[in-house]
Amino acid sequence: MNYRFTFMLTLIIISFSSLKATSQKYIRPLSLEVFVGGGIGEEVKTGIVTSDFYDIMLSVGGGRTLGLRAGYRFSCGIEAFLGYYSQKSFLDPPVSNGSGSFSKSIIHPMVTFSFQLNERHFINTGAGLRISYNNLVDLDASEMNNPVHNKFYYNTSFGPSVYLAYQLYFNKWSSFILSSTVYYHKYKLNSLNKDGIDMDISTIPDNVRSSIDNLNGSGIEITAGLRFHL
Repeated sequence: MNYRFTFMLTLIIISFSSLKATSQKYIRPLSLEVFVGGGIGEEVKTGIVTSDFYDIMLSVGGGRTLGLRAGYRFSCGIEAFLGYYSQKSFLDPPVSNGSGSFSKSIIHPMVTFSFQLNERHFINTGAGLRISYNNLVDLDASEMNNPVHNKFYYNTSFGPSVYLAYQLYFNKWSSFILSSTVYYHKYKLNSLNKDGIDMDISTIPDNVRSSIDNLNGSGIEITAGLRFHL
């Protein structure tokens, strides 16, 4: 994820903070947010090594993020949200004769509480449950020495999350959100496809399986978004 882009987007939007806002007593109950960002998590060795014996890594808990979040505001600053987004990480560093990624889909219900700093500036904090599914590690080394194309499929993972966000209202219809989420996940191997052939994972040696099973997918995610109040 290009964090420089996220930082510049934040500065540009905050620079419009002199815009006149409608009184917050008119906050509307329904909202829809579009957000982008990236996560940082533990990296694992992919088994791909460069010509100078440098291990190519892949982030399990992090990756580029793009998603939507729908919300409903109750009284006393309490809001319930349901988020849906995709997260995908890539080889680090990238290689010219191969590719690799860890892609996942996330459903994220959560409840937050809003603290009003003044008429237009808010701090939101809360907690939720992340549901990570369609979890796939795709490593294509078919153009390398000892060519192979492996696809690792992981079970759906459930994990708790903690959320913290800064919110700037432009008016009663829209606001800017800069948020961070800390989350916990473990990914258990479900199946392996090697060069188009399904493999029996029970035959994988223990020393190999320990590096591809029960992966730590915990991490922290930073996103910037626009929220529309309906």
